[in-house]
Amino acid sequence: MTGSVEWSQITFLIPVVGALVGVWYKLQSQISANKAQQANELAAYKLHVAETYTTKQGMSEQTAQILKAVDSVSSKLDRTNERIDGLLQPKAASRSRSSS
Repeated sequence: MTGSVEWSQITFLIPVVGALVGVWYKLQSQISANKAQQANELAAYKLHVAETYTTKQGMSEQTAQILKAVDSVSSKLDRTNERIDGLLQPKAASRSRSSS
């Protein structure tokens, strides 16, 4: 190499650079197509989640209703235990007043 550029070198480099630019363009177009597809899929997933899953407020309301029902059952069970205890306690003998 003498440092000067010859036409044979230029004619070799032009197709190589053109091929590299073509490959670069093809990769960029595939990347942008994939980005668009992923954006559409993400939007569809977000819509699915919004339609299917419950909100924090809805979950809080359901939890409050369940806890209220459990408290109601607990109080009824306590009253039942008190009634059973009352039945099992011996009754005091009542004095009957008879006028003889």
